[in-house]
Amino acid sequence: MTPTPEENRARLAKLLVRKWLQDCPPPTTPAHTQAIEDAEAAQARYWADNNITPGAENVQTTGKVVASSSLLGASMSYADADTTRVKARERAAETLCLEARLILGLAGLNPQPPLVVG
Repeated sequence: MTPTPEENRARLAKLLVRKWLQDCPPPTTPAHTQAIEDAEAAQARYWADNNITPGAENVQTTGKVVASSSLLGASMSYADADTTRVKARERAAETLCLEARLILGLAGLNPQPPLVVG
C-alpha cells in the first residue's frame, strides 16, 4: 500500500530531526522526547503549509504562479520556473524549519561540534 503524502512528510520529518540531532547527546528525559516529537510535527506541518514535497527531486509546488503572459504571441511564463525559487524550495525540503529548531533548542537539544583535544 502506497503511503499518503502526510505519512511521507511525517516519516521524512522524523529522519530530518534525527539527522539534525545526530551530534547531540541522546535524549534523557521525557521533556526531550516530547520536544523531538513536537519538532517532527512542526517540520511536517511546515512542509504541508508551504506545499513542499520532501524527498522529491526538483521540489515543486502543486500550482503555478503566472509571472507574465502575452495574448497574440501566446506565451506565458511562470514564477515557479525561476531556478532561485526552485533551489530555495529544495533547501526548505532538506533543512529543519525555524519552529523545529526553536523547539529543540529550548529543550536543550542542540547539535554539538566535535571536541578536539590536543
